[in-house]
Amino acid sequence: MILIFAVISAAKSFFSEIEVVTPTPREISTTVLEETREIKPREYFDSIVNNNIFDANLIPKKIVKPKEKPVKPLKWELQGTMSIMGEYVAYIIDKGKRRKRNEPFVVSTGYISLEYDLEILEIRKNYVRYRRFGTEEGELVKEPAPIFGGFKPKKDYSGIVEMMSQGDFLVSLSGIKKEIPDIDSVIQSIEAKPYANPAEPNTILGLKVTRIPSDSILIALGINNDYIIKSIEGKTVDSKEKAVSALKGIEIGKKLKVRIIRDGRDRTLVYEIKR
Repeated sequence: MILIFAVISAAKSFFSEIEVVTPTPREISTTVLEETREIKPREYFDSIVNNNIFDANLIPKKIVKPKEKPVKPLKWELQGTMSIMGEYVAYIIDKGKRRKRNEPFVVSTGYISLEYDLEILEIRKNYVRYRRFGTEEGELVKEPAPIFGGFKPKKDYSGIVEMMSQGDFLVSLSGIKKEIPDIDSVIQSIEAKPYANPAEPNTILGLKVTRIPSDSILIALGINNDYIIKSIEGKTVDSKEKAVSALKGIEIGKKLKVRIIRDGRDRTLVYEIKR
């Protein structure tokens, strides 16, 4: 018993000689302070969502939406329409593209343009209806083209002769036969004379029209005063009789080609014959 008390007394004497120092907050490892922090559930969730759970500030990353590309405006210009086997197609020029000499391209109903997110819904004579972005609808309209050369006959021949584009015509054979029973009388009603090459007077270039009645169907067909008819279907024309002969035997579905000289330039008129 005396021994136990002696050990306790010695221990008290030993520990009483040790100086106990309480560390101040400044002496605590800064590493511990930096790594020990309170994480709120919402902040932790946001950090995970933003793939940055080790962000010292636990500030969610700002989600930056990609810039939307500007919508390309539709810069299409309707040049004209044509009926092929009862279905219309449209001739379009894309003014937004630098196409060589503004060459038109052809579209039909159901045509889709990925570049403009566009679908052709309907095509009628000189009219195109389209849809963009799945909902927005619009239309392209072209006024009826002027008669070739800028003239119109006093008589209305719509439904018989339809000008599709400059120099291209759609002609109803039944309509012509109903309106003009005798094509010979139409040719004979004009005044014309053989036209020679000024440089070679002995070389006949064709038949020059000097006067044409103002109500003649020939005006609707693109023929007018001072025009020179060179050939019809490859047959040289230097008289009215030869013109009548070349026009015989016109058939439905055939394309009749007439070469003329207008304003000193060679041109070709094309007539598509329909029923």
